[in-house]
Amino acid sequence: MNKSLLEETIVDSIIGMRKIVDSRNNSVENPNSFKIISYISYWWLRHKPIYIHFPANYDIKSIEIKRNKNEADDSYEKRKLNTIWQLKHMNELVAVHMVLHYIFDFDKTVCKSRQCKRVIKENDGNFCFECFDDMYKAIQKKLTYYFSYRTLAPKVIEHILEAYTFHPAWKLTGKHWNTKDENGELEE
Repeated sequence: MNKSLLEETIVDSIIGMRKIVDSRNNSVENPNSFKIISYISYWWLRHKPIYIHFPANYDIKSIEIKRNKNEADDSYEKRKLNTIWQLKHMNELVAVHMVLHYIFDFDKTVCKSRQCKRVIKENDGNFCFECFDDMYKAIQKKLTYYFSYRTLAPKVIEHILEAYTFHPAWKLTGKHWNTKDENGELEE
């Protein structure tokens, strides 16, 4: 972990949120959880504070991983390529974990498999997940793709996270939608 880059990530996140709070173009006085984690993850992805120092001229494709007992060659190669990809995208994987666990408590489900079956039935089979665990894996995969390959802004990350909470299958970690001002009125 590069401490300087980590500090830059935190400072840039605070500066970005401060600009929003100080702006006269909106009524945001207290950034909600979505905005906070969106700015932190955005700057995390920009600065990439986690890195591995490889020797000069090192070819990451030559990395060796432990072969499982009786593992077929194609399975080994697939795992090896996945490991290489994970090493290249370490910061993106950490950012995905960070944002999801900031918003959701995945140890506490709100909807059980019975509710998932009901959602499937009520949507005429158009709900494409067999269970909420499948949905969790799809969310992780989709966020990892976006964080790795798409141009993002904090507001895009914020909207993605908000959308995931419209019908949460897992317990939320806090009152993320709480956007009331000091008078108890909803902010815009």
